[in-house]
Amino acid sequence: AAAAAASSAVEMLILAPLRFNVRIVGAELVLNEADGGHGLFCRMMAGSYVMQSAAVSDMRHPTWDFSGSFEGTKKSVIRIEVWKLKASTSDLLCTASVSAAECALNDRVNLWLDLRRPIGQAEANADTNSGGPGRLQLNAFMYDSHFIEAQRRKQLLDLEKEEETAREALVGEWQQEQVDVTVLVQEHLEQVNAYMAEAAPSPESRREELDESAAAVPSDEHAHDVTESRREELD
Repeated sequence: AAAAAASSAVEMLILAPLRFNVRIVGAELVLNEADGGHGLFCRMMAGSYVMQSAAVSDMRHPTWDFSGSFEGTKKSVIRIEVWKLKASTSDLLCTASVSAAECALNDRVNLWLDLRRPIGQAEANADTNSGGPGRLQLNAFMYDSHFIEAQRRKQLLDLEKEEETAREALVGEWQQEQVDVTVLVQEHLEQVNAYMAEAAPSPESRREELDESAAAVPSDEHAHDVTESRREELD
């Protein structure tokens, strides 16, 4: 009995703190369904005991952060479930599991759940790989070719947006240059007009010139005398 008690004591394991970060891939599929999902709900389970649960309203970036403590054995399994909330019911979308022994070696567990996989695959334990000292990273499912293609299209769209922004900036600079040129031409014309106005004779001097020109023209009587004398010479 004493040996059994000692063995049981060795198997007891206390995890504190226990931290989970859960991220969802493929949430847009839930958004686009005809039944109109009302959100996503995630809970952390230890056997049938619900340790923590939370819902999210932002379906574009569904993320949960759970923290707490857990007491169990190395064989205990902690399970993360993601449900879709609907008007009158909820659907289990996917699950991922991690053993208490793995949690004991890492202070944080990161879970990526892919909603595009069937539940039969989602219920399988996730493959584990080290995410660095003190950090366990679980990828519940490998990203498939559809996800990679979606990421590539997103990168292309981002690149097109950057090019469009740069193009709009160039057009704005060109338009500003045109405005600057127009302002310079207008200023030059104003300077030319001012110079011409200064160089032009005043109305008083112009009037004197006209009077002198009029005085230089012979009168009608003088012109008649010249015509008569010319006629006499011809005779």
